[in-house]
Amino acid sequence: MPTQPYIYISTITEHRRYAMEQQKIIDEINYFRAQTITRSLFESGMITTDECDKLTELNRESFSPMFADLLPKTLEKSSNQS
Repeated sequence: MPTQPYIYISTITEHRRYAMEQQKIIDEINYFRAQTITRSLFESGMITTDECDKLTELNRESFSPMFADLLPKTLEKSSNQS
């Protein structure tokens, strides 16, 4: 009988872990979509570099991509001048 509560708790823990992993994948997909739209708006001239940077920051805050720390914080100014 003492093993049943442990099994139950273990099952709940596994379910929560699975749900968290699913949410991370959904967040990654949503971040990618939001950044694709942001980049498209910037490249079409509909938003400025500063607006693009602000949207990128908001996208990172909203969707928390797993590797956000590795992504560039702002657009490179040199790529905008060519």
